[in-house]
Amino acid sequence: MKLRTRISRLLRDQSGMTLLETLASLFIFLIILIPLTSVYVSGVQVFNQTREQTDLRNVADFAIGEVMRTVQGATYFELEKDGGSLDSENEEMDTLRQIMQSKKAGELLLAEQGGAGAGSNGAIDAEEGTREIGVSPQFSTGLVVFTSSTVYVPSDQDSSDAESGSTQSFVKRNVYRFTPSDPSDGLVKSFRFEPGYLVRGLFSTSADNKTLSLYLVVAPYGERVVDRDGQQMRFPNLEEVRAELERTEASGKVNSYIRLVKTEFAVSNLQRSE
Repeated sequence: MKLRTRISRLLRDQSGMTLLETLASLFIFLIILIPLTSVYVSGVQVFNQTREQTDLRNVADFAIGEVMRTVQGATYFELEKDGGSLDSENEEMDTLRQIMQSKKAGELLLAEQGGAGAGSNGAIDAEEGTREIGVSPQFSTGLVVFTSSTVYVPSDQDSSDAESGSTQSFVKRNVYRFTPSDPSDGLVKSFRFEPGYLVRGLFSTSADNKTLSLYLVVAPYGERVVDRDGQQMRFPNLEEVRAELERTEASGKVNSYIRLVKTEFAVSNLQRSE
């Protein structure tokens, strides 16, 4: 009897609860806490994905605005021939075309080349009815922009007579791409876009040279990071973007951290190809 009383005292805490009651209370608490924690973590992830998608949309809109501003400010422009002279630039064009042929992109380039209707996607702005069936458009990763200006050049530097001078017209030529450019190179420039993102684009024109099409890829830039669902959140290069699209297509999922956009706008200053 004394032994049972002594054991009972050892099993009771200062509140008079036995060890069994304490364990039962802890078990019930964990049963309630663990689902709530899972719901909270899932909610945080959904919030982060939504915020990232909003940021991707804003980055894409800003990049499109930069292209429109550059084209509208030019006297005339044309597509850069062969996407540049470097092998790396040609490889980038091939990778971009493969990305735009993915299911997430609605197979836009296949639709352009074959004349079939493109699949719809919430992140793609595609306007049908402006393409000629059977016509394969030319693509480029850059635009050659020409800007003309007129300056007054005096014929005699010592003369004060304003009529002794003349006006001369100059044309400035620049190549614009989404890839980073060398600051010391005055010819090649980069379209501006938000830092911290991988932004690349393909350009094409309509057969009548009245429409410029932009195929845009936007994704967070950085070392490879994966979220709880196994989706890649950061991409160091376009190859990683293409590989992630292929992986998600095989699994039937959609990556929330990659945005593909196709947009078209009318132009009147496109240099006609010979």
